[in-house]
Amino acid sequence: MSVVLTHFPHFESASGKMFYRYSSKLEESLKQEVVKHFEQIFGKDVLIFRLTTRLSLPRVDRKVIPDDFALDLSNSLRPKLILIEYELAVHDIYEHISTQIMRFLDAIGPNQARLFEVLRNGCRNDEERLKLYDAIYKDSPVILVIIDTVTEKIKEKADRFNVRLLEFATYVEDLKLGFDSEHIHFFEPYSLKETELEKETETIVRSARIGEITSQSDYIFPILEALVEMGGSGRTSEILDMIFQKMKHTLKSKDFEKIPSGTDIRWKHTAQWARQRLVNEGHLNKDSARGTWEITGAGRRLYENLRSRR
Repeated sequence: MSVVLTHFPHFESASGKMFYRYSSKLEESLKQEVVKHFEQIFGKDVLIFRLTTRLSLPRVDRKVIPDDFALDLSNSLRPKLILIEYELAVHDIYEHISTQIMRFLDAIGPNQARLFEVLRNGCRNDEERLKLYDAIYKDSPVILVIIDTVTEKIKEKADRFNVRLLEFATYVEDLKLGFDSEHIHFFEPYSLKETELEKETETIVRSARIGEITSQSDYIFPILEALVEMGGSGRTSEILDMIFQKMKHTLKSKDFEKIPSGTDIRWKHTAQWARQRLVNEGHLNKDSARGTWEITGAGRRLYENLRSRR
């Protein structure tokens, strides 16, 4: 028996046994449990594809296969494609989780046409196909990691790469039997999280996160604006100076602290990762000279789009 709840329960089972926190050793087991409760997690307006589409990485022979694809139709004006990866917190954050995220980021841009051709077959009607097209070609997909336990290190890594996290925690009555014993799941429904973000976000950059530091997404428009104002390109130090002038009244106190490694100020570090995201998405030139940031035609179009919505 599986009981889906959205709050930590405090109870004893009918036999008087307590429920204990449980983590599966297999990602596939976690995925199976999530899929069982997909509608409770995502709501009725998110369509799951569950295909095994291969995404070819540019200049790399290795293939990347997201665990699941979904289309968020909750906002009819802004449909969103979701690339889902199931992860276990026991995996090494640098050797496994971060690597997977970077592969997804590299694979998205060059595979838009392939994504549409494969996923369109999972749509139920022409209207959904049109929304899928908009989600792929007019916006960047959400990368969502569904994980059994969210740690501070994983949160920091997700913020750095602008990745969404969804914790899917499990408590079981019998640790030896795991999911085969009576169990409950704890999670914050994705639909509720997305609604909260929509209320707070002032730009179309979808993945803005609320917290003690300024989100990576909040740097996107200032970076593009700075490059446009500089004629299309500039040196790293010049761009960072302009970004600071544009954001100095909105940066938070923790943005001025050093990152854990102690080698950089947090806001500069985040700006650099925002720049890398723009490169991965084709909005900045990936072949620019070292130390130079250069906007592309796609980046100028994104800038105009964002400016019109501010």
